[in-house]
Amino acid sequence: MTRPKKVYEWSAVPLNLSPEDAQTLFEYHMELSRCLNRISEFYKNLSERQMAAVVDAHKRPRDPDAPKMPFPAYIMFCNDERPKILEECSNITSQEVTKKLGELWKHLPEETRKKYDDRYQSERQNYEQELVRYKRSKEQSIDILDEKEAKEQQSSLPSTSKQRGKPSKASTSKRSHASSSTTGD
Repeated sequence: MTRPKKVYEWSAVPLNLSPEDAQTLFEYHMELSRCLNRISEFYKNLSERQMAAVVDAHKRPRDPDAPKMPFPAYIMFCNDERPKILEECSNITSQEVTKKLGELWKHLPEETRKKYDDRYQSERQNYEQELVRYKRSKEQSIDILDEKEAKEQQSSLPSTSKQRGKPSKASTSKRSHASSSTTGD
């Protein structure tokens, strides 16, 4: 439902403007309106660009070889208990299942909760060890690639730049031949 526009009684407002002043005031008002429209478009586009950047950051591809983090204790509990709840109440919604799981977790005895916490801790330690191995292998593969690139760059260098300062075999043999010919006379 739209609101009715307010109608102002301009005749009730005491204005002593000449027609030229009224025209100037109108032009200023129109220019201000155009400027405000440009500013609102700028901020609208800016917010769209920022949102696009945030979405792109979340779509960063994940390395399929990287180890996966373990689920927290609560999620492990939910994964274990969800099928049981669905068997008991087959016509229950997913929101109700989640509520029920939260209540069960809240009232779970400490020793049962400790089992899930211990399981999480052991999986977390395994994950950290695998992550160290993964990073090490990743660094080694990068080092191997760097070495290959360095070798390729060295082989692509001109041969004259490799032997600067060292005389070539041809020039040394000419010198020795020249020196022997001078001594033989």
